Amino acid sequence: MITAPPVPAGTVEVTGLSYSYPPTHTGGEPVAALNDISFRAEPGQIVGITGTSGAGKSTLCLALNGIVPRRTGGAFRGRVAIGGRDTRQYEIAVMATRVAMVFQQPESNLVGLSVAADVAFGPENLGVSPSEIAARVTWALDRVGMAGYRDAAPARLSGGQQQRVAIAAALAMQPAVLVLDEPTAALDPLGAEEVLGVLGSLAASRETTIILASQDADALAGHADWLIVLDGGQVIASGTPPDVYAGNTLIQLQSRGIAVSAMAELSATLNARVNQSFAFQTVEDAHRDLAAALSQA
Repeated sequence: MITAPPVPAGTVEVTGLSYSYPPTHTGGEPVAALNDISFRAEPGQIVGITGTSGAGKSTLCLALNGIVPRRTGGAFRGRVAIGGRDTRQYEIAVMATRVAMVFQQPESNLVGLSVAADVAFGPENLGVSPSEIAARVTWALDRVGMAGYRDAAPARLSGGQQQRVAIAAALAMQPAVLVLDEPTAALDPLGAEEVLGVLGSLAASRETTIILASQDADALAGHADWLIVLDGGQVIASGTPPDVYAGNTLIQLQSRGIAVSAMAELSATLNARVNQSFAFQTVEDAHRDLAAALSQA
């Protein structure tokens, strides 16, 4: 008998996921949120989820560790599995050791009087030994570049620093999957770049699968390996950023009010006006491709 190899802990499998929240009032109708969502993410990937407000991004994030439907109730169809584990078959506390969540407002992720206390909070609740907690705190703060702030008060940090501490607190749980719901939306450009730099470093280490829900198309174009675009709870486009933010797909997204990367929009405009085939996604791409084109002119 041939035994199938084990599924890596960081593998995310979503198959035919449909979900509706319970009615908002007695006698009301369920509130549809997701419709037939399917995708797979592998360890080390950054998968971006984008779409307008209300498209279903947050609901999908909450389904990845079982909060939907375990805490929310409602009608759930399909399957969500992390490392081969169906989220409906394990308690949220168990899934929290595999899937960590970071939310939009940095201060909402922080609960302690010091940075070190915040990072230690999750492992303490899991009953991890003090020596192991100390090691995890040191390791996690080093991973996000906040090792020098362990005794600082979180309230005195910048927004970008607070969000990096929140990511460290998530990493201290040693998850295989890190889910971030609009983690840069409340940050200034410098703070956002700090957070995105941390995510890029984590992905490069191949240790963590990252699911990044965001309306920041420029950030997704520059950092995501794969994009999933939601509209009305359905997937309307998926692929690499150069595939999604190009051609007819880019036009479709714009027509629905979904943000596209500024560089992708610029390349599409140039292509239409000067009969070129630019497909740059970042400023660096634009500099390289435009310099090459000018040198041949």
